[in-house]
Amino acid sequence: MPKTSIFERVSVLGFSSSSILSKVNTSHQNVFMKGFSLIELVVVIAILGVLATVLIAVIDPVDKINSANDAGVIRTIAQMARANDTYAVNNNAKYVGSDGIFANAVAGLFADGDIKYSSITKPPNYVFLYFTNPTNCTTNGDDCLDYFVATTLKSKKNNPGAQGYYFMKDGRGCRVSTATPPTIYTSFDSLYPGSCLTN
Repeated sequence: MPKTSIFERVSVLGFSSSSILSKVNTSHQNVFMKGFSLIELVVVIAILGVLATVLIAVIDPVDKINSANDAGVIRTIAQMARANDTYAVNNNAKYVGSDGIFANAVAGLFADGDIKYSSITKPPNYVFLYFTNPTNCTTNGDDCLDYFVATTLKSKKNNPGAQGYYFMKDGRGCRVSTATPPTIYTSFDSLYPGSCLTN
């Protein structure tokens, strides 16, 4: 039996191949020509806007950046404190002098070989603090009998209602939230561990 095409079989049923093709083309055109109405597009855009707002509020990318910066400056302060403790071991229990300037303390520790960098780059709007006791000890290994080093913190976790700080001294770290910037007169022992944030 000779093979017949699909169009020949359909034409036996009373349809011509051209009429079938025209109906198929017309139905495809109808599908593709029908689009979204303006109202449907506005509703979809509004829903996407609400979802984006909720997502940004939940994720809070600025606070995520601040949290990462906080972690970085805490590591820096911890390294600085450990270097200063090493310095004291090699200098008759006297800490590096700085005249109260953090950069001077870093330079002194670098000159003594206790840290590998001569300066520290901090994130924008962060403050590094270095205090000695007595406050006027300026010469390395002079009469700096006590110290603590601190940094400001910016993330919401570290700022529950006031400015957050991280203190480091004698291998002990403490996150606090206080309206008063720390000074050497701030008793570290009065802060640690009772006032330290634990969350």
